[in-house]
Amino acid sequence: MRFVKLQKIFLILTVSLSFLTIGFGQENLKAELVDEFGKLCSEDLMARYDGLLIQLENNPNTAGYIVFYGDSELEGRNLNFITYLRDIFPNSRKIDKTRLNVLRGKNRDKMHIQFWIVPGRANSPTPQGEFIKEKISSTTLFDKNWADLYRLYDGRLEIYSDSFLDLGCEFSPNVSKFAETLISNPELTGYLIVYTKFGKGIKRGNQVVNFAVRDLVRNHKVPQNRLKTIYGGNREEPEIELWFVPKGDKPPTPKPESKPKK
Repeated sequence: MRFVKLQKIFLILTVSLSFLTIGFGQENLKAELVDEFGKLCSEDLMARYDGLLIQLENNPNTAGYIVFYGDSELEGRNLNFITYLRDIFPNSRKIDKTRLNVLRGKNRDKMHIQFWIVPGRANSPTPQGEFIKEKISSTTLFDKNWADLYRLYDGRLEIYSDSFLDLGCEFSPNVSKFAETLISNPELTGYLIVYTKFGKGIKRGNQVVNFAVRDLVRNHKVPQNRLKTIYGGNREEPEIELWFVPKGDKPPTPKPESKPKK
């Protein structure tokens, strides 16, 4: 009888110790910051992101977390980067996207990205500062990037770079989200400021901005009366800026460059 009781006591102690060990082990599992950086050009960004995906492939019981702190002045570009990180690049390694998570932190003066590996049931990382989507209550720059007339391989005219890789570091302006925001908010007017390269002038600027307006009206269904255009003068590189202007607020002021850089 005493032997049976000792067996039961031993079994209870063994089970209890096992739960304590498991619990202790899980408590010691922590999210690991494996990389962080500011805005990078495409090759550098891909190489570092590839490193995160390789770690996920080699450790099937882990999850990847991307903590994204966007540029406070370019929400359109922030959204493009998030789409690239979450939906586009992971296809290169056919990674299970359910193992990748994007967390947004509060926007900063400059974009900043962190890559985390989270083992087992460890807690996910916590961004420093909560991202809150703010209502557009004043004249706001949404996105900007290179824009000029050029011909595609099939002869068609275009003004935006057609992919992330073309310029090495940049996306085309986020015209689709720009249009979506305008259509959903009747109190906003969209302003397009176009800058031409030194040596070009207002005629070229009008050609570019008219192309941009036609694209927004025909392909993105923005009413033409919701769009205004401004020729901004010359810059080192031709550029377009997409602005939101609430009803009653002042339009944006162009900022041309005075002379070419040496």
